[in-house]
Amino acid sequence: MKKQILIIDDNTSELKKLRELLSQNGYGVLTATDEEIAKILCSKIPIDFVLVKKTMTGVILDSTKVKYSD
Repeated sequence: MKKQILIIDDNTSELKKLRELLSQNGYGVLTATDEEIAKILCSKIPIDFVLVKKTMTGVILDSTKVKYSD
C-alpha cells in the first residue's frame, strides 16, 4: 500500500510541484491550502506523513506526524 502524504501550503503552484514529484515516486499525495482542510483530511484518511510550509505557524496537527520543509 502507498504511503499517504499530506502537504499543507497556501501556494498552489508549490502544492502542484510537490504532488507531481511525490506521486511519481510512488506516494499517495493529498493537499490542503489551510488548517481546516488539513484537519478534515486527517480525520477521514490515514496519513503517514505531513509536510507543512514552515511559515504557516497556525497549522496545529498531531506533532508526531509533522515534518517541516524549508
